[in-house]
Amino acid sequence: MIIGKYYVGWNKVGITIRIKSFLGESFSFKDVQSIDLQNGILTIVKKNGNQIKLDVSEIEKSDIEKLNEIIVANTLANNL
Repeated sequence: MIIGKYYVGWNKVGITIRIKSFLGESFSFKDVQSIDLQNGILTIVKKNGNQIKLDVSEIEKSDIEKLNEIIVANTLANNL
């Protein structure tokens, strides 16, 4: 894992996202119920009702789209 404030690492089970933080957020794809991007905030709602909110307002639009694709593709694959 790379040490830095910005990092995304994933495998078929889960993902770790660090945005302006050294701790970041980690979650399993099988726990994701929905994702939503509004006003520069990426909200990930887990099946247990917990929400993960990430401020992506300073991230390039193409990188946000790629992150969204990764989450959607792996969530669908793990929830079939």
